[in-house]
Amino acid sequence: KNPSKRMQGQPQEPPEPTSLDGRLNATILSCYDLPDDTHSTSQPKSVRMDCLGTFVETGPPLAKHKDGNSYKFHAGGKNSGDDDGSSALSLSAPLSMLYPVVATFRVTFDDSDDLIGQFQLDQLLVNETRWIILNLRPTSSSDEVIATGSSSSPTLRVKIRMEGPYRIEIAALLKTSEAYFSNIDKLSGSSQHIVQSMASLPAKFPSAKYLLVPAIPMAAFVVVASPVLLGLLALGLPFLFPLIVVLLSAVGGAVALGAGLYFSTKNGRNKIGMVVAPLITTVIRTSTGQRLMYETGDRPSPKSLFEAVLPTNDNDMASRLLVCLTIDMIGSSSYLLPIVGEAFDLTWAPIQALAVSAMFDHVMPSLKYIAFVEEILPFTDIIPSATMGWIRQYSPLLLDKAQEIVHDLTLVPQK
Repeated sequence: KNPSKRMQGQPQEPPEPTSLDGRLNATILSCYDLPDDTHSTSQPKSVRMDCLGTFVETGPPLAKHKDGNSYKFHAGGKNSGDDDGSSALSLSAPLSMLYPVVATFRVTFDDSDDLIGQFQLDQLLVNETRWIILNLRPTSSSDEVIATGSSSSPTLRVKIRMEGPYRIEIAALLKTSEAYFSNIDKLSGSSQHIVQSMASLPAKFPSAKYLLVPAIPMAAFVVVASPVLLGLLALGLPFLFPLIVVLLSAVGGAVALGAGLYFSTKNGRNKIGMVVAPLITTVIRTSTGQRLMYETGDRPSPKSLFEAVLPTNDNDMASRLLVCLTIDMIGSSSYLLPIVGEAFDLTWAPIQALAVSAMFDHVMPSLKYIAFVEEILPFTDIIPSATMGWIRQYSPLLLDKAQEIVHDLTLVPQK
């Protein structure tokens, strides 16, 4: 095998990547249906990858295919490594500079025009591998038709991957989460052992079953006295209202804490992951998600994050209605805990305003302010601001559809 040639403007090694650099890796697999004017005696000299004023270059192909004027650069096969030494190309640069540019792949010849193909790098997902096929054209003219002697145009097969680190805050969050879940798993294993030990106590101490004797009459007394207790509670409700609010808040907090601890365990993570993982994957695969996770550009705005999660396609009428009803239901849920629930509005108001802005700014730009004000003010949560936006957008369409149906019905002949 011929060693790979590495060039950067001048014959020198490109700089080694730092922890903040991105890296573009490309493995040249093969090129197919090269022009006939290169003849069988003039094979490609190399394939060069140009990006950000820097280029790296392979050696000559390993072999020629039996059919057509096509050449193989990568050994392939089950026993070969991931990348052949003479076909693997790599460039390092800051990810924010590397991500938005175009990479040019050039098939070079000694005695004829080179062929080039281009690929926009922001089509890649960071840290995911893609196999691409590039159509090649002569360097002399972008519109020139190449005579290949076959029905196919010349192409280049490339395995390409862009690598880069997470943003600093994302990396810190992932590291913290890993440590937290590790501690929860250890605690869960210990508590499970304690529960199993307690479950085996009746077998170890048969006399413990006699504790059920006083428990039965006590339970019967509670059942019989419950109507009286409920009546007294109804009479004293005005006086006990502050205490009830505090108790309900404590119960709600305990339930939320218990749910958070359960979904932090391995079993809980598996269950919630079935619902959340597809959503997270969908968001990460968007341009907004890539900018959120990696240094591929400016950090996304809160509104763009909501646009990546919520249904913003105007044709998705049913999904948008469901989301609007859910937003208004969450906003009105503060009535379940009077006074205390109003404090929840301080958190939900900006979230609701951003969600409404992402969905309806192109229809009713002022609606986000209405949504914020009705949510932040006390006793106004009943106003369905998100659903109002849906009605504002789709009511003309629904009315036109209804008129068409009525018109069609009037044309039905009377029998």
